[in-house]
Amino acid sequence: MHVVIRHLALGFTKSVHALLDQGSFLYILDRTCVQFEPDDLHFSRICHRVYERVNHLAWTPFEKTAESITNGLTNPLLLLRHTRYYGPLALYMIAQLGSPGPLVYETLAHQHYNRLGWVLRLVCLLRPSSPFAVHTKSNVDLIPPPIQTVLDYTKDLSQQNMSPSEIRKLLDYVELMNEVGFYVSTAYGLFLNYCCGRPWYSRVSPSLIVGALPLKKSWDKWQADENITHIVSMLEPFEVKSFVIGEKDAVNQGIKYLSLPVRDFVGVPTFEQIDAGITFINSCVQSNGCVYIHCKAGRTRSAFLLTCYFMYTESLSVDEAIGRVKSFRKHIVFRSMHKIGLENYFKFLNDSKKSENVTS
Repeated sequence: MHVVIRHLALGFTKSVHALLDQGSFLYILDRTCVQFEPDDLHFSRICHRVYERVNHLAWTPFEKTAESITNGLTNPLLLLRHTRYYGPLALYMIAQLGSPGPLVYETLAHQHYNRLGWVLRLVCLLRPSSPFAVHTKSNVDLIPPPIQTVLDYTKDLSQQNMSPSEIRKLLDYVELMNEVGFYVSTAYGLFLNYCCGRPWYSRVSPSLIVGALPLKKSWDKWQADENITHIVSMLEPFEVKSFVIGEKDAVNQGIKYLSLPVRDFVGVPTFEQIDAGITFINSCVQSNGCVYIHCKAGRTRSAFLLTCYFMYTESLSVDEAIGRVKSFRKHIVFRSMHKIGLENYFKFLNDSKKSENVTS
């Protein structure tokens, strides 16, 4: 897998223009990260072409309009905002293109005030002579600034009236709600498990289990019953609570552990994460071990990796692989961004196989 994924597909750089026209921005960036080292000239050129096309489309309305439906337009920031590419994209748009407005527009439109604060900080740091930075002067610590400044800067794209202190309180509230959301959804999963019989984990094969949080109170029994030797965790760091088996706990028990953190609900694993996950799973299978692949509820992130595993090992289509996983765990859920991610990975596998056939 490691070799196949990194095999240089012939003609990829020539096909970038067509992929840009198709709006396959995430696919291009994933493919570029796999094929080229960051110091490779092709890497920066391709990434910059993507960023410039994204910037060109970044004022597309987020809500669907007659024009956007007719022309098939979708704001690409919706696709990239929860990926690892958002940071480099934001830096390039602000520092190189001098175009932070769309980033501010997106954060206000979706009430992502934490990200708004960081975007505005970057404007002050990277464009210190801009009218916005000059107006803000030394009050960088108070960013987001008084809302009137934001409104002027974004050409009245929002009618909210919030002071810096109110926004800081809101940021604290957002952080709190992340924690609340984690515990509420975990409690909901426990309720369905205890009261409705929804399985906490599901065995897929003698070597594969997909499931929810590995809870310490039940872990010893699960490990003994299922002979678990490996763990793949797709949790974000803040989700690894004291009652969850983490890397240190696993290592102390002689269990091999791989962390592939992906944001809950909206995150999509990168090609590198998929590559690492499949390589790790294969090492477990080849050693006759058993791997526990988990996220918080065992419904999306872990199911995504398992779906990719079936696409790779059994040459299944996206729908076939999803159906395969659902046959073992009926309550998995994939949203639109996950289906796009699966389709991109399927396309990547096919391109890699074609390249292999050409060079063999």
